[in-house]
Amino acid sequence: MVLREIWTAAIYTIFMLLVFGSELLTGFENLPAPQNVLLSSIDMIHLLRWSPVFVSGDSVRYTVEFQGEHEREYRNGMWQEVLECLDIVHPVCNVTADISSNVDYDLRVRAYQEERVSPWASIKKMFNRQDTVLTVPVFNVTARKEFLQADFTEMPKSIVFVLKYWPKGAEHQAVQVTSEQNPFVLVQIEEGVTYCLQAWTHVEVIHKSSNVSELQCVSIPSTLPPWVAPTAVTVSLIVVIVVSLVLLVTLQKHLHLIKYFCCPKEMLPDSLDVDTCRVKLYDEKTTSEICDPVLIQPEITL
Repeated sequence: MVLREIWTAAIYTIFMLLVFGSELLTGFENLPAPQNVLLSSIDMIHLLRWSPVFVSGDSVRYTVEFQGEHEREYRNGMWQEVLECLDIVHPVCNVTADISSNVDYDLRVRAYQEERVSPWASIKKMFNRQDTVLTVPVFNVTARKEFLQADFTEMPKSIVFVLKYWPKGAEHQAVQVTSEQNPFVLVQIEEGVTYCLQAWTHVEVIHKSSNVSELQCVSIPSTLPPWVAPTAVTVSLIVVIVVSLVLLVTLQKHLHLIKYFCCPKEMLPDSLDVDTCRVKLYDEKTTSEICDPVLIQPEITL
């Protein structure tokens, strides 16, 4: 009887140890580390992503840490927590605010579930924000009589837009403007002219620019009806022809007056008048000639 009770107690103890031991071991069992930890950076927005950890029980949460050059060199390799990514449930973390210098950064993430924790999982290669990919800006151009307006897609404040525009066919007259404001408003334009535009983005802190956008050309509407311009040209041509004919007729009609006013004829003095000199010489010769009578006698032969 006593042996039976001892045997029963022993079996019960072993059973309880197995049950509580299993629970105890389960409580301290590590979670698997997050996989496929990658950092993508587009237009100065840095996002750390990883594959979610799937286990039974409560939801899995994550914590992200970073380590920059300052932490490695001057703080004994300590890690800093990303405050926006403490105890998060989604497998993505925006680390843009923490990557604030042009140095190499290391980042890591681990998973939690109640008292269970996973090993740290880091990115395979350190990240430098100078490696960010700057996309070609997308913008729409609206033409008004007084101005041109270019509306760009939203960008972070660290990125500025650069816009170049010029009259079509005259790229040597291109004007380049830079601004953080969106939209762009261009007021130095002319009515009835077609303008072409191109744009790109620039980040001064990393000295990097995006590729240039495709060319867009728009026409500025004119306040005058479309028929006014050709009519004005035709009328101007007719007026020029009529005025030219009138001037030509007037010149022919008053040519002698013009010649008189331009080249007046002066009377020559008598001493320079050839005809007068001839008459005077002839008259002088005639009046001064003296004629004496001459008697001619016949010759007498002896």
